[in-house]
Order: sequence, then structure tokens, then C-alpha cells
Amino acid sequence: MDIKIIKKLNPICEILGLLYMSNDYGNFEKMAIEQLSNEGINGEIFIKKNLRVIEKYVKAFDKYKVINDNEILFLGDNELEIFLILASVLINNNNIIENINGMTNEELKKLIIDVYNDQAEGNESVESIGDLRGIIDFLKEADISESSKWKMIAVLDAPKNYYIRLIGVINDNMKAYEEAYKAIGNHINKLLSDLIKYINSGKCEILNNIIEMPNQENVIIPTLAFGATFININNTYFVGLLVELVYKEKLKVMGNKGELVLKLKALSDKSKLEIITLLKSGHKYNLEIAEALGLSPATVSYHMGSLLEYGMVTIEKKQGKVYYFLNEPGLKNFMNELSNVLF
Repeated sequence: MDIKIIKKLNPICEILGLLYMSNDYGNFEKMAIEQLSNEGINGEIFIKKNLRVIEKYVKAFDKYKVINDNEILFLGDNELEIFLILASVLINNNNIIENINGMTNEELKKLIIDVYNDQAEGNESVESIGDLRGIIDFLKEADISESSKWKMIAVLDAPKNYYIRLIGVINDNMKAYEEAYKAIGNHINKLLSDLIKYINSGKCEILNNIIEMPNQENVIIPTLAFGATFININNTYFVGLLVELVYKEKLKVMGNKGELVLKLKALSDKSKLEIITLLKSGHKYNLEIAEALGLSPATVSYHMGSLLEYGMVTIEKKQGKVYYFLNEPGLKNFMNELSNVLF
């Protein structure tokens, strides 16, 4: 297992995340409270205690932010998935910024489709969406909101124009990011140090169950702009600086048998239990699971995040697809823990 931890924030990732949060921080906070509450955490108390650093980060950025309201940046309530796909292309291919003028629409379209396939585990090809008709047909079936589809038509029809404008927005906001970083520099250094210790300790279960692919370098990029999230793009993992804090809070609210309770809670969800049952017959990739259970690929990915975190599944990438396997040792440990409590 070859893991490389980048020990600093990625400015492009942070600027894009800050643009998203600063567009409507109140709504971002409301969503965060709701998600934390779904995990059994008192979201309002947790945010007051731990997320004020992000609020300060966003406010400092917002003070210096430069943006044209007419830019198509996908910052709306239902557009996060598309925003992440388009942003991921730039974050994972920093050379685009320097070479954008020499790139073609087809090259950029291929990069977008590659990231889409990786995230949605699809098998689209750039040739199949070579013209406007192909783009429309592709978006009809894509697992994204209807409001986003119409904007995506414009992007995929002329991706070079979109990325020239997006790069302009990033360059215009580099100073805003630098000021935001200055405002909480000491907090960032502490959070970075804590995250690196957490990863190196081997206690980050979601990473333990993902990074099992030999002969590949797996890169971990810390992020504060996506502070409590875990985002995987190819062999790059964007890990929020607050991931450990959220996990520890989950254990705390569940009491002295916190890990066992979290696993039981995961399996109390019908869809998660159905996924586990389905994988008994053998490994599956995202679309196979989605089709078998009548779920969207995005919903399957969401459930898999929890199952990975609690050590119930593992993944392996083969020929561009992510295959999910039952984590038999993890499930046996779970059964032993439960048996020890009950008998």
C-alpha cells in the first residue's frame, strides 16, 4: 500500500470550495446541521464548537471575493454533484490552468466524462457525446438534477470556454484565498497536524478499506473547504480536516459501545442491509447494485461511504470500475462484538 499525504491545502480545491460555501453560507450550515443530526449528533452544538473555524474562513474569503453573478459555476442548492465533477477536472489536472489555450474542446470533454464515469461508475465515451444530440441523450440518463442538465449542455458543448472562465474566477480569487488562509492559519496548521497523525495511526477505517490497491500511488489531499467530507477521484482522496472530529463525536454520543452501535445503526437502514445481502453473491460495481436495488448511483455511493467507514465492505478498482466486496473479517469482528455483548 503506497500512500502519499500532501501536507498542505490545495489552493484550487480550497477556492472552489470557498466559492460554493460563500454563495450561501446559511444554507450550507443548515445542510451540515441536518447531516450531523442524521448521524445522531447534535448538529447545532457541534457546529458552534468545531465549525466556527470554517465560518471565519468563509467570511474572510467573502470579504475579498471577486465574482460575476452571471458566471455558470454550479453553486445552487441542487448542483453540488455537478460542481464537484467540473471542479475535480481542474483539481486533478493542474496543468489545465497553464495549458488551457492549447487544449481542445474534445480533450476537455474527455476529462469531464472520465471524472463522471469515475464518480457515477458509468461507461460513457467522449465519442458517444460528440455532438449536441449526443450530449442531450447522455444527460437524459445522467444521475443529476434536471435544473443542472440544461446548464451542462452549454458546458459540454463548449467546455474550453467554460474552463477559461472558471480559471479566470480562480485567478481573480487567489488573493481572497490567501487572506482567508491568513485569518485562520494557526487553526489550519493544528488541524493538518492532527489529520496526518490520524491517517498515519491506521485508525481511519474508511481509508483502511479503500486503499488496498497494489502498485498504485494513492494521494491524500487535506481540505478545509470540504471540511467534514471524504471525496475520492481516481487514486486521489480529498480528506476533510474535520473528519476525525466528526467520527469521534459519533462515538461519543453512542456511549461506551459507540462503534458497535454505529454499525448496528448502519444495518438498520433497509438499503444498506440490502446492499450487504446482495454482495453475498459476489462483488458488484455501483451500477449493478443500483439497478438490482432500484436506487440511483449517487444513493448507492452515499450508502457505501457508511459501509466503508464501518468496515463492512472494501473496494478494488479494475478496468476503470470500482468493485465492492464484503469485508468478511470486518463483518466477523462485528458479529463477535455483538455476540460478546448479548451472550
